[in-house]
Amino acid sequence: MARVLVITPDILPLEGQPTTGAALRAWGLGQGLRSCGHDVEFAMSREVAEACKYRGTEVHLFEPETLDEFVSKLDPDILLFQHWPMLDALKNPLRGHIVVDFHGPLLLETHFREPKYVEQIVGTKLACLSRADYFTCAGTKQLYYYLAWLLVAGIDLHEFPISVIPFSLSPDLPNHSYWPEEPIFVYGGVFLPWQDPTLGLSVLTEELEAARRGELRFFGGKHPWMTLPSERFEKLSQQLKGSSHVRFSPPTPRDKLINEYTGASVAWDVMSRNPEREMAFTSRTVEYLWCGLPVVYNNYAELAEYIAEYDAGWIVDPANEAQIRQVAREILNNPEQVRTKGKNAQQLVRERLTWNVTIGPLDAYCRQPFRAARWSDRPILQKPESTEFTARVINQVKKILPPTMRRRTKRFISRMIEFKK
Repeated sequence: MARVLVITPDILPLEGQPTTGAALRAWGLGQGLRSCGHDVEFAMSREVAEACKYRGTEVHLFEPETLDEFVSKLDPDILLFQHWPMLDALKNPLRGHIVVDFHGPLLLETHFREPKYVEQIVGTKLACLSRADYFTCAGTKQLYYYLAWLLVAGIDLHEFPISVIPFSLSPDLPNHSYWPEEPIFVYGGVFLPWQDPTLGLSVLTEELEAARRGELRFFGGKHPWMTLPSERFEKLSQQLKGSSHVRFSPPTPRDKLINEYTGASVAWDVMSRNPEREMAFTSRTVEYLWCGLPVVYNNYAELAEYIAEYDAGWIVDPANEAQIRQVAREILNNPEQVRTKGKNAQQLVRERLTWNVTIGPLDAYCRQPFRAARWSDRPILQKPESTEFTARVINQVKKILPPTMRRRTKRFISRMIEFKK
């Protein structure tokens, strides 16, 4: 069995604390490995822990400036990073192996959040990926996106250096035995600039008003420790607060949030399509299903296939107002169907999305770790460090070009490489 250290910059789902999808992802991977007999420890950012007033001792706290010393003391066989940025703080070589888990397309999130920083972090991302030994991601759509990045980072793709491990939660599912007389819809999550639930929530609220019954409970707000653009959500919040059928709650500790979910009827998770949402294997959706809530969900996302297969909710086109409105009315008028789909939701999670079911590929890697093969000793977009690199590129090109083109091509390559510098 391996000694595994899981590192996340987010607040882990500990008692009394709010959390994020990324932290739930880190927790699920670590707990999955524990269920296989591995010795797993968790570490989260001290700065984030202090911002959330965490005072517990269940997990380690680290500071990026002293990450090398912290990791060296624990000396894990496997160092599992929840996403790649924190790997940049690790400067010294390790005895063990490094695994990077991609919870979602971070570069696309940056594009929606602060596009001017995308160019600045590409080089850092490639450098971090080139240092890792193995990779995991949450879905098949993500897999093909990350394969391209791994190739550019210098990793050989003759074999797969990455495994798909769907976002998963505990096999100990909560009990959803209470169904309210009037339907309660829930929407949960912090405000993120790459998410737009405006149309779906507006239509739902209109239908609740027209029916004069039912309630939307909105659990969310600004990110607990990151400053993110939130104008869209603030505008939507003001619109929804005008309805007597909408109740707002700020970001809530996860244990209390689960209690709310298990006393509700349906989860509303309809968002406009964009490239980030297309690739996301949405953690909040799995948590809804885990709590026994059938979900109204987007037709473009990978999880839609799971939900449709198990009849665990309603799949809609997020741009089709008429279809969304029809589903809202169907839910309001058919409580028995809601209960049936809710039972199906937990069946889906039990069979497909608990960490003891999904962890297999990472468990196998931890038992026999290796370094993924490289086709290049550096990311191919990394700036050249010497004229030796220029000469090597020119010599390779000269072998495949006719003599009449060699001189002109030599000048062009030299100028391009100088430009890259």
